[in-house]
Amino acid sequence: QPLEPLQIEALTILAYTMGEQRFARTPVMTYVNQGNTQAALAAIGYWDESQTGMAGQRLENLREIRASAAALFTMGFRS
Repeated sequence: QPLEPLQIEALTILAYTMGEQRFARTPVMTYVNQGNTQAALAAIGYWDESQTGMAGQRLENLREIRASAAALFTMGFRS
């Protein structure tokens, strides 16, 4: 099933935060492409905290960003 707009927004936030190349190496999009949004949601919470964001800047609030993206992604589930 297609992603909802809030789910796309959550994935966009993660990709921007992590950097597109690093985000592409996570299992999140693999799960999305398989239609397994529950596994994608779980994978959002598991990317390595040592990752750096845009321009190699270390992000201090990675947990908060992941939690916010996961919450946004969850809000996009159809009820």
